[in-house]
Formats: sequence, structure tokens, C-alpha cells
Amino acid sequence: MLVDNSQTLFFGGDLDNPFTSNIADGVRSLYAGNPYGFMDGTLTAAQFSSITGMPRNAVTGEMYVADSHAIRSITDSRVSGSLAGRGSSPVSGYDNGTLYNAINGICVDKERNIYIVERHGKTVRKVVP
Repeated sequence: MLVDNSQTLFFGGDLDNPFTSNIADGVRSLYAGNPYGFMDGTLTAAQFSSITGMPRNAVTGEMYVADSHAIRSITDSRVSGSLAGRGSSPVSGYDNGTLYNAINGICVDKERNIYIVERHGKTVRKVVP
């Protein structure tokens, strides 16, 4: 869950509806995602499988989404894309070849470093962009 500068609340769905929604002025609406899956693309075409965290970079406005075994980004231009990961075995890195093992926590510091907690990997990783 996160709140942007305009006080809009963003949050992820569950396994049956793994999209991101927002609430602005008391009205809930779909922000990104489609039926269950794992696909990059425009916000309406992108698919998510299991959203477990959504921090926001306060400097750039970019949102990071922990989606099962991957870190994905949603930029202010409203395009979703994979930032790192896709698999299920821990291997460090900052690209789509990185493998994470059940991400269940994510945060971003002021230098844009991303910290990732892996439940099954029993690991906390720091990703430096």
C-alpha cells in the first residue's frame, strides 16, 4: 500500500484479482492490471500474479511492485515493466535474469536503492539501480 503526493491511496489485490487499485476522493478505481498472469505492457494490458508490496520513489514518483518472484515498475507515464526477476531461485542482480524466491517485503531509500525480503530465500537484498 502507498500514498502519493496527491493523497491517492494505491494497493494491490489478492491472488484472484492481482491488480493495483487506487482511491482518490473516496472513489475506488482500477489503476493497473488485468486478469491473473505475468505480462508487461500498458497499465490496462499488464498482468500481475501476486502483489506483496508497493513502495514509491519519492524523488521520481515511480512505483515498484513486488509481484511474486519479480520486481516491477509503474512509472508516472503509466507503463508497467519488469525491473528485475522472474524465477524462484535466489541469484543477485538488477535485470530480468535475477531470480528471487517469494518476495514478501520491499522498500526504497532516498538514493533509489531497493531492499527486498525473500520469504523462502530467507534473505534481505539491496538492489542498487
